[in-house]
Amino acid sequence: MKRILCVIILFGALFAVSCGPFFGANGFKEPKVVTGVLPNGMRYYLLPDHELPIVRMSVITRTGSIYEPADRLGLANLLGILLRTGGTKDMSPEEVDRTFDNMAAEAGASIGLEMGESAIKVLSKDADRAFEVFFGLLFSPRLDSRRVELGKIKIIEALKRENDYPDQVVVREFKKLVYGDMSPWARRPTPETVGALKIEDLKEFHKKYFVPSNMILAAAGNFEPSAFIETIKKYTGNVPDHRIEFPNVAPVELEFRPKERVIERPLTQTYIEMGHLGIKRHNPDKYALEIMDTILGAPVFKSRLMEDIRSNRGLAYTVASDFGWGTDYGLFSVYVDTKAQTAGQVVELVREHIVRLQGAGDITKTELDFAKRTTLNRLIFEFDNSFKIVSQRARYHFYGYPDDYWHVYRREIEKVGVEDVKRVAKKYLHPDGLSIAIVGSVAK
Repeated sequence: MKRILCVIILFGALFAVSCGPFFGANGFKEPKVVTGVLPNGMRYYLLPDHELPIVRMSVITRTGSIYEPADRLGLANLLGILLRTGGTKDMSPEEVDRTFDNMAAEAGASIGLEMGESAIKVLSKDADRAFEVFFGLLFSPRLDSRRVELGKIKIIEALKRENDYPDQVVVREFKKLVYGDMSPWARRPTPETVGALKIEDLKEFHKKYFVPSNMILAAAGNFEPSAFIETIKKYTGNVPDHRIEFPNVAPVELEFRPKERVIERPLTQTYIEMGHLGIKRHNPDKYALEIMDTILGAPVFKSRLMEDIRSNRGLAYTVASDFGWGTDYGLFSVYVDTKAQTAGQVVELVREHIVRLQGAGDITKTELDFAKRTTLNRLIFEFDNSFKIVSQRARYHFYGYPDDYWHVYRREIEKVGVEDVKRVAKKYLHPDGLSIAIVGSVAK
């Protein structure tokens, strides 16, 4: 969860590179994003970019599987599929497909844990008609019965195939281990729950959450903002709106009790994920934790885990850590795959590194400086085009950050010192409370 919003920083003359229309010889030229709220309550972020005759737009909605009734698991995922494939009130699914194909337009939709997103990319000359169809899908979905059944089949097959990939299984089981099998942050649909979903369930879920005041629009491309706003008003102005009462989501209990879950598979490799709960999104210690995580095992070759376990000992191809945050408590985890014969050794090595970081606090100024440079530099390509910039602005608002969060993030990262990292390592790492999920041949 953390990585979604760790995108910030690149504003300021930190980088004199050429990667897109906003970077040049004099560093970063901060773009002027047009922002506001439509009369229907929909917030927007717009950035004209006339380099190509293309418009890209996305609409994010506060909704997701955490709000599903316990007996309707899979509902959000299915609705996400149908918002693109199920047709509109006035157009069959086939007519929608043909219309987008004739424009060479790319459109899609999905719903995750707490956010739904619908997006479209189209030539600017076709934008008006494309947006008419797009908003028809978003606000007046037909939910064609044939496409509903196809959507169910797609989800059920994906659930079955997931078990063929041990790296996906271990991630799934680790979340369930830490949060609890039926926590809204970890629970999973089954073929049975998906198969039982009805069109009426989809209609009710859609009606509740898909209203303009619950949405944020981001768009970039070949348009003038004033004309673009009028186009959006034309296709969303008459959409009924209402105040949403979001269901209570069971809070995560902050505890650090060691647990273990082993999924026996006849494999030569063993897949391991171990860790515990992280922090909430707006915890002010997250900047120091970001640096701590980069020192420990963020996916760079100079992290402690990578240098020791992969480079020096040759015990794993992949090893990485992530100290995460979320709307509720995120996850701190270390992921590694290794030979079945060395799984126990690798688990103990990871534990030793966590104990060392938490207890000894032997962090050097060299490690700190490298981690800070890495944290800033690796994110620059998240903002190498205009659509990424407005998309991140929309997400800042969605998650409760100020519009200038990139400045805040950069300043806070730059302020982190060795003592800050030592303090958060001691406070937030719990080596005696690690949960461990393992998929592989335990007998070996």
